[in-house]
Amino acid sequence: MEKLLMGRDWAAQLQALLRRPTGLDGPGSADELAVKILRSFTETLSALNSGNVDQIPARSSDSGESRQTPAVIARRGCYKRR
Repeated sequence: MEKLLMGRDWAAQLQALLRRPTGLDGPGSADELAVKILRSFTETLSALNSGNVDQIPARSSDSGESRQTPAVIARRGCYKRR
C-alpha cells in the first residue's frame, strides 16, 4: 500500500512538472519520475498477485452504500420524479 501511495505522490509531482514552462529544473526530471511511478505500480501489482498484501478495511464512503442515485432525466433538462 505504501508503494502505491508513493506512486500517487510521484504522479502528482510529474503532473506539476509537466505543467511548468520548459527549461525550469525541478527536484526530479520527468523521466526519473515516470520510472519511479512505473516501478511503484509494478511492485504493487506484484504484491497483489503474490497475496502478500494486508487487507485494509474499506471506508463506508468507498462502499457505495450511502450514495444517492441521481434523478432520472426524462428529457431536455426536466427531471422525472420518483
